[in-house]
Amino acid sequence: MSEPQQYTAGWICAITTEYTAARQFLDEQHDRPDHVSANDNNDYTLGKMAGHNVVIAVLPDDEYGLSSATAVAKDMLNSFPNVRVGLMVGIGGGAPSAKNDIRLGGVVVSSRQGETDVMRTAVSGLKSKYEDDGHQIEANITAVLDRKPRLRRKYGRPEQGSDRLYKSDIVHPQGSEHGCEEVCGSQTAGLVQRREREKGEDNPVIHHGVIASANQLMKDAIVRDTTAKEKGVMCFEMEAAGLMNHFPCLVVRGICDYSDSHKSKEWQGYAAMTAAAYTKDLLTRMVPSRVEQEDRIRMILAEFNNEFKRLCKESKITTDVIKGHLKSEEARYLNKEHRSCHQVFKTSTYEQFKNINPDRVDQTCQWALSHPLYQRWRDSATDDLLWISADPGCGKSVLSKSLVDQELPSDVHGSTVCYIFFKDNVEQNSLATGLCALLHQLFQRQPHLLRHAVPAWNKDGSKLQQETDELWRILLAATSDVAARNTICVLDVLDKCRDRDRSDLIAKLARFHEDAASRGPRQSWLKLIVTSRPYDDIQRGFEQISASLPAIRLLGEQGNDQIHAEINRVIHVRVVQLAKELGLRESASVRIEQTLLAMEHGTYL
Repeated sequence: MSEPQQYTAGWICAITTEYTAARQFLDEQHDRPDHVSANDNNDYTLGKMAGHNVVIAVLPDDEYGLSSATAVAKDMLNSFPNVRVGLMVGIGGGAPSAKNDIRLGGVVVSSRQGETDVMRTAVSGLKSKYEDDGHQIEANITAVLDRKPRLRRKYGRPEQGSDRLYKSDIVHPQGSEHGCEEVCGSQTAGLVQRREREKGEDNPVIHHGVIASANQLMKDAIVRDTTAKEKGVMCFEMEAAGLMNHFPCLVVRGICDYSDSHKSKEWQGYAAMTAAAYTKDLLTRMVPSRVEQEDRIRMILAEFNNEFKRLCKESKITTDVIKGHLKSEEARYLNKEHRSCHQVFKTSTYEQFKNINPDRVDQTCQWALSHPLYQRWRDSATDDLLWISADPGCGKSVLSKSLVDQELPSDVHGSTVCYIFFKDNVEQNSLATGLCALLHQLFQRQPHLLRHAVPAWNKDGSKLQQETDELWRILLAATSDVAARNTICVLDVLDKCRDRDRSDLIAKLARFHEDAASRGPRQSWLKLIVTSRPYDDIQRGFEQISASLPAIRLLGEQGNDQIHAEINRVIHVRVVQLAKELGLRESASVRIEQTLLAMEHGTYL
């Protein structure tokens, strides 16, 4: 039998899968304890790992969340009073983003949630070691499975093809008994495209950052993305936050899913193994005699509670924040029908086509932003249309991106800004694609307006995506709703819209302008701004129907000096940025700038 006073590391698991994985990495297993405190119903595994005496406990079956973890921790500390290092190790849902390439099987290690000095030092030391030499997590897991082949099926690494990250608007049908590959598809159209990991890269990858906790399972990709963007969250789990007040600990999570509706248990076993393997490496960095010098967890709880409350206030990662996001997301749609209807309008990656354009340099695009016609259009409180025409290289798309990202949201209060950036390719050159993009954004921000689209969607289903007349009707009807907020639509590079659709769109825009002039003010308005090259067919199309259309036209030599000065400013700013990024000497950056300034026909790009 084992003496409870000897154990200095406490390891808590939420589910049996995590418990099984943790036990595989013990160097030796000890007998059950001589005695435990009264009313302690925890199941314990005792042993030695990396020189430390470790006690491992698991939550009762089917009891997840903060309260269950807290009860297990309290009983552990009562029965094993000398525990000085706390560990919460298991699986969690990842929050992948452009910044954090989180994948299934990867590991997320908490940042400043409950670590003692010895743990923080060990985390930093192990991070540096991995950067220098890589890790042996996969090899260590393989060694375990070779010793116990019966675990291989559940705890081995699944086929890489099963690691599918669906786009956020692809939702697995609730109640479906079929797998994601069958129901949601495995084709590239519905998946986020990610680069292949190169030979020599760590796999799995170890991430360090914010782990968010709540009693409710995160399974909504839109809420996931919002929380990740606003709070820097890398992982979601269900036990650690409430645990911190009673058991300050390092949280280690193997990623088993992507915190969306596409839940699957396929990666749970392997993710539990990667988290446990990392934790053993971490314990190896901690000298047992140094751990024994740490204060007992029971003694530092009062001080830690105050620190944890401060951290929660600073980071704003609290259960209430996440629950608030979940509730607000659930309230977005009146019912499942509205949600499904909204998804039918996501036919392109319209955000990417906007974001490939560079940001506007300060004090540029003034040929449009300072123009009286633009300022009149911007400040008007009625339905309105403005056409901006300029030669290639004058910065039309840079202007449009700036309108969407900066100018209009700040200048026009209480309005919804939607956009489409036409491109000369099959994905982004049709009127149907453009109108679907506008409607998707409109309903994303004003979901109550979906009632104007649901009847047509019920009638036509996905065929609605190609019905341009009906899509245009829905746009006008929704933005005319008495409950609608003011709406602005930015249509960039009209000349890239394919020929057979361009004349149709011009006719629709011109009729909108004529109707707006006769309709007068109303409670909410729709304003459109269109950019294009000065092609004759576009000009004729507008003028044949509406000769009074407001238009900013930069033709030939008009505004040449101003454009030239703005392009020179762009060149200067870009060269300064480049020199800073590459560490160029001043003489080199001056030479580059002079060469670019001397070139004819410069552009904003």
